[in-house]
Amino acid sequence: KYIFSFLLFLITNFAFGQVTLPYTEDFEGTGNKGWTLKNGSANNWFVGSAVNNGGSRSLYISENASGANNNYANTTSVNHAYIDFSVPAGVTTVGLSFDWRANGESGWFRLYDYLEVWLVPVSFTPVAGTAITTRSDRTLVASLNGSTSFAKDIYNLSVTAGSNMRLVFSWINDDSTRYQNAAAIDNV
Repeated sequence: KYIFSFLLFLITNFAFGQVTLPYTEDFEGTGNKGWTLKNGSANNWFVGSAVNNGGSRSLYISENASGANNNYANTTSVNHAYIDFSVPAGVTTVGLSFDWRANGESGWFRLYDYLEVWLVPVSFTPVAGTAITTRSDRTLVASLNGSTSFAKDIYNLSVTAGSNMRLVFSWINDDSTRYQNAAAIDNV
């Protein structure tokens, strides 16, 4: 019985990359820390040391193929970083907080280079090069830009008790004016 339970835990938490709540992540240590990175040909997500808000690592966009900086190139791109989590039975609201920085270009009531935060079901998998669109089962939590220093955002999100959800950070930029820095996330 215990071996079966342990195997079930391993399968659900490691094979599918799912975490349980409460969940915190400061991106310290090695590897991607369970985050899936859906990158295209430019301006990719990295977990590394180019930028941070405490500690030495974060999740960030880089124009550099090795993730050596937190800048972005004038190449149209849409890239995603996500992690799956299990909502406990009886829980219908979860708190989300994270530190973020994303300057990016914006104009008259429009964002051109920005960070989006989404809550979607695990049945939806973001694709590099394609922006996520709102549907009844996909919630746009925030569209963020205009910050050259880290800020902390806090949200209360409605969820279905006992469900499996996906938290997605998306970086979207066009091919015109750049306002550095690109997106960076820390202390989720």
